[in-house]
Amino acid sequence: MRILPEAIGRRESAVFRNRLLAGTFGPRSHAGKNMIDHIILTVSDFERSVAFYAKALKPLGMTNFIDYEGQDGHPDLKGFGDGKRAFFWLKEGKPDPQAVHVGFGAKDHAEVEAFYKAAVDAGGKSKEAPQARPEYYPGYYATWVLDPDGHDIEVVHKS
Repeated sequence: MRILPEAIGRRESAVFRNRLLAGTFGPRSHAGKNMIDHIILTVSDFERSVAFYAKALKPLGMTNFIDYEGQDGHPDLKGFGDGKRAFFWLKEGKPDPQAVHVGFGAKDHAEVEAFYKAAVDAGGKSKEAPQARPEYYPGYYATWVLDPDGHDIEVVHKS
């Protein structure tokens, strides 16, 4: 279901936006876990993108720890996660950076800032430096970096 802002009033629209940004509306959880299991991002160059994400996601405790060798029409994949579970995957192909926005959660402001530095040092392009964004949600502190293919990658801490 798609909800258009015009279909609801200004006050309701602001409440909806704040709930979405606060994480209190959207994918439901089971036993405290997010129901989104994984994301596959299409990149133009595995080697370049794996190197970028390995450096950029390290401050968040994420590593490239599993690779899937494609078979039966399924593509090769590079999996990133916490070492126990991969939930962010890369596949090589024709990327469409305008089609997706990925947002990773951080445990504090320092982790947001460490991601930003690591991502820019790894060749990412700064879109927005780490900063408070009270217009999104009180306690919203985030940064945005464009990966080597131009995908919009956000890291946010919500307090």
